[in-house]
Amino acid sequence: MKQTDQYGLNQWDLSDRIRMEDFNADNFKIAAALAGLSGQMAGMASAADMDKLKTSLQNEDKRIWRSMPTQENTVFSGNRGFLPSADGSHYVLDLSKYTLYNYYFFVMTFSIPNYGSETYYLDSLLSKGSCIYDAGASKEGMAVLLPGGSYSLLFLPMKQSDAYMSTVFTGPTCGVGRSMVTYEQATGLRLRPASGVLRPTMQIYVHFTSIG
Repeated sequence: MKQTDQYGLNQWDLSDRIRMEDFNADNFKIAAALAGLSGQMAGMASAADMDKLKTSLQNEDKRIWRSMPTQENTVFSGNRGFLPSADGSHYVLDLSKYTLYNYYFFVMTFSIPNYGSETYYLDSLLSKGSCIYDAGASKEGMAVLLPGGSYSLLFLPMKQSDAYMSTVFTGPTCGVGRSMVTYEQATGLRLRPASGVLRPTMQIYVHFTSIG
């Protein structure tokens, strides 16, 4: 008589003799298999256990987020944006009252009014930088910007005072740039038109987002 591979249950052919002992043996094997399955089910987590696990995971997720650095979606207090310099050669963003290396990163967003096709160079107040961007490379500034569009500039102090000021900028032009000034040394930024001619009425407002 043939038997199944897993539990050895009998499989009769027409020529096989049918006996009560064979049926009883099959029933015994089936009962034993079901008893083993019940034991396995008893060891599985109940619905209440799963709810406890879910709550525990949610609480741990909240704890991790509470331990993350806080985000400040606000303009730096007292920030007045880019203003014309005293000598009329560039625009100045005064950051002297802020400790820039206190942050993991901060993002500046602003727009340059569309007064033509003038190119602008962004730098630290203390030194020229350089950049690589979608139109090539420049040693005139750590960002090369064009009017008529919005820009976002990401700075990454990572709470390191001796890190050099660098940025990733996106907008009408996109690229990466670096200054030779550290975040501890930095007192502000300058925006310099290539022509050296300012528009006295132009003021560029800046919004900051930071994580510190």
